[in-house]
Amino acid sequence: MFPLKEVSYNEAHNMVWGAIAFAEEAGIEPCKEFALAQYFLEDDTDDIPLIEYDYGKDGKHFLVAQTQLELSGYLSVMKKHLTADQYEFMLEDDDDDDDMEDDNDEDDSYDTTHYPCYYQVGDFPYTYHGTYPSEKPLPEFPEVEQLFESSDSYLVLQNNDIDKILALPHDKLRKQLEQTVKYGLFRVNGKNGEVSDQAGVYDQIIMHSIIFLGEVGAVETSLGVALETLRQSSDIYDFLYGDGASLMVVPTLAKLGLNSLPTLMDFMLEQGICTNNKMNVIEAVSSITVTYPEKYQEVIEWFETLIDHIIEAGPSAKFTNYSINGIIVSELLNLRAEKLLPKIEVMYDRKLVEAQVCGNWQEVEYDMKLHSYSATSYIMPIKEIYKELAREFRTSI
Repeated sequence: MFPLKEVSYNEAHNMVWGAIAFAEEAGIEPCKEFALAQYFLEDDTDDIPLIEYDYGKDGKHFLVAQTQLELSGYLSVMKKHLTADQYEFMLEDDDDDDDMEDDNDEDDSYDTTHYPCYYQVGDFPYTYHGTYPSEKPLPEFPEVEQLFESSDSYLVLQNNDIDKILALPHDKLRKQLEQTVKYGLFRVNGKNGEVSDQAGVYDQIIMHSIIFLGEVGAVETSLGVALETLRQSSDIYDFLYGDGASLMVVPTLAKLGLNSLPTLMDFMLEQGICTNNKMNVIEAVSSITVTYPEKYQEVIEWFETLIDHIIEAGPSAKFTNYSINGIIVSELLNLRAEKLLPKIEVMYDRKLVEAQVCGNWQEVEYDMKLHSYSATSYIMPIKEIYKELAREFRTSI
């Protein structure tokens, strides 16, 4: 550990704000905690003498990720903002983590880097090919799409605009939103999973449409449309949702999937799509129990069935990877699913879980029995969603 060194306020101020500005060049926003912590600092104005520091490595942005999942998520963002010669990255070797080695004394051979990961950067067998309408549908309510295109600060719709949209006949509105998303996916899809040059503002149009489908959508049709956005390549997924998926698509998945958990299971077992995108479904299913506690047993059974498929498929599974399995375990900790500990242990015994995501087996068993965590609900009214988006991305509403 490096020794601490006392610095002046001006030095600390410039270090922090300089690091934030440098990260923003790569599209990386500060962590949520900084929304409050920033008030320990003065505003970054000319009143504070400028001190310039060097960040990154050799003038480049340098990403050091702890997990394959973390690496994949941040890289997809960085690729959107930087050219290939402006950044480097590395995945830390678990063997360098002394604490992890100590925690895994019971099985020193446990090395997650040797688990075959099916979501590797540039190497994932993404084979999905969706077919979308190439002709723009004639909207029943053109004013809705106009609002989506011109929404303030990209993400924000004002409350009075939300009320105007929701006052429209829901059946006709739902149909328009579904058609808009399908056509939007045609517009954003370029060659080889890249974002098309013709994408325009269809990222925000699709985003708004998905959020409103959570209010007016029909399970039979709208849930499939929402899931279709998760079948996209990692580049397109990031273009559509970026860091805001938990507030954009997860609430809709939870609301529409509430009584259609088998549909969500079918999606989790699909092959040929980016496994990373499945995190949203895991979050959605978990959050259902907070708002609808009567669904708890059904949700636990859903996770149990998913684990059974994971155990049966083993290391050759192509519908999941060890990082996603770690997220599943994390959500089960949030759900306090002590009943599933025996099957979770089997996953660890067969080395199907990345311990860095959720902890090693001893930690999971201890935390589960202690009920250390609790689930978060993403099911919230639409105005609350936009309020949270404004807070998350520091816009106004």
